[in-house]
Amino acid sequence: MSTQTVLNELGRALGLAGLPLDTSNSCALRFGGDVQVDMRHEPEAQALCLATEVDLLSPRDRGRCVNWLLRANLDLRATGDAWFARRGAAVVLCRSLADDLGPQALADELARLVTACREWRSRLDQFRSEAA
Repeated sequence: MSTQTVLNELGRALGLAGLPLDTSNSCALRFGGDVQVDMRHEPEAQALCLATEVDLLSPRDRGRCVNWLLRANLDLRATGDAWFARRGAAVVLCRSLADDLGPQALADELARLVTACREWRSRLDQFRSEAA
């Protein structure tokens, strides 16, 4: 499927006219003002790759928090079938989806990622307060 087709269909399922792409076939959507999901379509892999920033970690927090979050990768049910990665000082929750899932299924999985991001932000705050 072409990138424009996948993202246009996803946009319609989300109630949007379309999703604007940059030159690298990427776009970003903001949900509720607090979660931004970066999306990139990889036509060769037939995948839609999603990433959302969970939090920025201070140098003091980085080691223990990253280790705790990376251990969560061992149970994908706990992360909503996503996985944690690092992007600089940021902890990012990532997900890859087959681009032929259909627009509503893609929209549902996007919503699951947004929910997982919010839940893990709360868990991370709790982890920090318990570790302090």
